[in-house]
Amino acid sequence: MTTKSFAGILALLTAALTTVHATELSPGTGFFFTGTAGLKYDSNIFLTNTNTKSSGILEIIPGVELDMGSGSMTKNVFVFSEDFVSYLDASGQNTNLANAQYDVAYSDDKLRFNLDAGFHQQSQNNRDTHLTGHILQTDITNITPTLELEISPKSAVSVGVDYQNYRYDVAGYADRSSVSLPLNAYFEVAPKVQASVGYRYRNNSVDAPGLDSTDNYFSVGARGDFDPMLKGSFSVGYNQRNIKAGTVNGVYHASHTESGIGADAKLDYLYSDKSTVQFTVRNDFSNAATGDNQKVFEGGVGLASAMSSDLTADASLFIGNYKYVDTSRRDDYYRLGAGVTYSYSTHVKCSATYSYQDNSSNISNLSFSESVFGVSLAVRY
Repeated sequence: MTTKSFAGILALLTAALTTVHATELSPGTGFFFTGTAGLKYDSNIFLTNTNTKSSGILEIIPGVELDMGSGSMTKNVFVFSEDFVSYLDASGQNTNLANAQYDVAYSDDKLRFNLDAGFHQQSQNNRDTHLTGHILQTDITNITPTLELEISPKSAVSVGVDYQNYRYDVAGYADRSSVSLPLNAYFEVAPKVQASVGYRYRNNSVDAPGLDSTDNYFSVGARGDFDPMLKGSFSVGYNQRNIKAGTVNGVYHASHTESGIGADAKLDYLYSDKSTVQFTVRNDFSNAATGDNQKVFEGGVGLASAMSSDLTADASLFIGNYKYVDTSRRDDYYRLGAGVTYSYSTHVKCSATYSYQDNSSNISNLSFSESVFGVSLAVRY
């Protein structure tokens, strides 16, 4: 047993003992054991464009969930799981991954507070991180508190902090962190619709190879129920990235500024009583795992439908365009997904999924395609 596995199991048992005691003392607390068993077939586990390697993948994910404050103004949810991953045709990639998530929500007549905090270990190559013969592990930490205060019946302000940290297990990729400080003011312009004016400052710290930067995003937008069928939020505005001077791979880069239109939108369209279509758009700056600054455009559409009281289906399309600043690299990416879920009872669900992704890069060895088929059984009791 590895140290990481032992630590994960110890944390799981500690959480179980603690929450059982909490369940006895607090009538608003619910404690659940969770578990998922899944089997996948991955046509290209390393995401290479030649000499691809396929494998079956077995995942066993035991966990616990603690829900506190049901029916009260403050709700807390803590989830911990340990993901045991076995590659049937590439045993050298076997691993186990710890995942912890803590969410808090408080709401009264004047104040709303939300906290999203988590630590998640991922072991899966993607468009940004893929090596021949190795599946990269990424440790992701996020802490995102948000506070919204009602100033009057028709106005509100919100402020938040969004901390993100990425760590990789292979040299040559750039560990990085970012801290965003968003500030927004909302004004009612129609029943159930508020216009917004916002500003976001973001500081980006990138380990070698890479360049630090700061961002400024000035925006206007709106949120609410735009009609009985359409609701959500969007913003659009001026986005600026100030890239600091530094040396990357022996080449000196002077400080410089990139700018463009920024956008962020998430809209839900109620197609029918049983089907919802979700649209997302993002136009922003970001940092690649290689440390490069990049201009990002992403868009997605997803459909979720209740085919019966026990059977649901979903499908999605995601597209992305990535332009790497100070290099010639350009990527066009898309992903298709579909799945069905059958709820045998309130405690047991089974799912079948399929996904296909394709990356077309002007650097030929960074292009790839991949298909993944999967089935899983999930329990929560």
